[in-house]
Amino acid sequence: MTDWDEDMLAMLPTDRRERLATAADTLFSVLSETVNEGRHFLLDLIGEVPFAQWSHYPAEDVHDTDTGALFFYHAHAPEDRGAGEHGHFHCFVERSRLLVPDAPLARPDPEDSGKQLCHLVAISMDHWGVPVELFTTNQWVTDEWLYPADAVIPLIDRFAFSDPGAAPLAARWLAAFIALHQPVIARLLQERDAALEIGAGGGAGRWGDPDLEVPSRRPVDIDGWITAVREARQDR
Repeated sequence: MTDWDEDMLAMLPTDRRERLATAADTLFSVLSETVNEGRHFLLDLIGEVPFAQWSHYPAEDVHDTDTGALFFYHAHAPEDRGAGEHGHFHCFVERSRLLVPDAPLARPDPEDSGKQLCHLVAISMDHWGVPVELFTTNQWVTDEWLYPADAVIPLIDRFAFSDPGAAPLAARWLAAFIALHQPVIARLLQERDAALEIGAGGGAGRWGDPDLEVPSRRPVDIDGWITAVREARQDR
């Protein structure tokens, strides 16, 4: 934990602090279920088959048509992964859920392909199944519909699953984890915009730059963050 984290929590309204603390409670509940079952939630996605790089887990992704949320887990080639990374989640919400759906800064080509998604964040997992880093991606990485952070940040609260399909534990864990880290993800999206020169005025920005893949990232200290969230709840 850093002074930046503590200052950010201190500035949050009471209802947001309560939402973070509730998400922490849900996260512990899911983890208790995995302990009782003796089965990590990633096995919901991967199953018993050998894990293959670039394949999506599950194969058809997890998509909730009620909320517009979607995620999948995958891994790059070993030489393209971070140190100690097993794989990472990509988390999206459909652009149709934007509060103010202005014209996007960039869009897929062809634009009618896929589910028309906005990328929220990616979550790196180590070989023990522990989250170690949050990061954003450039538009071309996920071929998303790119909007400024101010438009995308409200979608973080839409990342939930009423129908988790064949991956109920993974979907519940991920939804709770995203809710728990809402202010961190919001800041990462703002830092993404700065790196991509969104809103800088003049020029086309850097969302087409092939040399800029990860515009913002932040390590995860799950124990430290939960402790700070619970202390902030008590200070309200």
